[in-house]
Amino acid sequence: MILQIWLIVSFSQFFCWGEKTDMAEKRMVTKLLDAYKKTGIDGRPVDDPLKPVNVSIRFSLIKINKIKFEEQEIDIVGWINLAWEDPLMKWDKSEASGIDKITVPHSAIWKPDIVLFNAASPTKLIHDAHIVVDQNGRCTWVPQYRIEAICEDIIDEEKPVCGLKFGSWAYHSGQLKLGQSRDRIDASFYTPHKDYELFSSSATVNERSYKCCPDVKYGDITYEIVLKARPKPEAQNQPTDSSSNLKMNMALLIGALFIISKAKN
Repeated sequence: MILQIWLIVSFSQFFCWGEKTDMAEKRMVTKLLDAYKKTGIDGRPVDDPLKPVNVSIRFSLIKINKIKFEEQEIDIVGWINLAWEDPLMKWDKSEASGIDKITVPHSAIWKPDIVLFNAASPTKLIHDAHIVVDQNGRCTWVPQYRIEAICEDIIDEEKPVCGLKFGSWAYHSGQLKLGQSRDRIDASFYTPHKDYELFSSSATVNERSYKCCPDVKYGDITYEIVLKARPKPEAQNQPTDSSSNLKMNMALLIGALFIISKAKN
């Protein structure tokens, strides 16, 4: 009898504990997003409105679809890795069953309005990624895009160059401060192009004023891609054995006909 009671209590604790642990993440995410909704998605997530949100950018090149020399455009696929801190998304993991990371829909919280300034057509979102958030409010969003960019320097077919200029569309540098996580394009997942190799790349952070707003500066990060034409296979420039034999036979035939015509005369 005592053994039966002990087994019943043990199984009850096991199933209750399992349910509590399984639902802990859902309860915490719901609690965070409910509070966030009350505060509002609009408006920068800063304690001091006079300080900027620091946003780190890393661009990962995945594939070059097409290089359009006449239009001076390039068609590529890439990931834009954005990272920033949101004080409204912090929590104490000791009070949340040890959970230190969660994922939330990107439409549920504020995110930086980073766009490609030199886009040739609307940028197409390929993968609608969630935002990963850690217990300190560090947010990371890595959407995948198909990009068609205008490249003024993509003239030389042997060594084409293209710059991708990313920045905030609405916030100036006093509101949103851009930074780079590395000084070049990330090519870890790059699929090589059949005609061009990725020769070099660089990333430069800039701040400049525009005619519309001369009193403030706007930041951007420009990624420069330098490509180099692959050498043509030598086989294409050399005659094949069959073509060489054909030419030799033709020369012999012409020579024989010439000798015959001379002999008749």
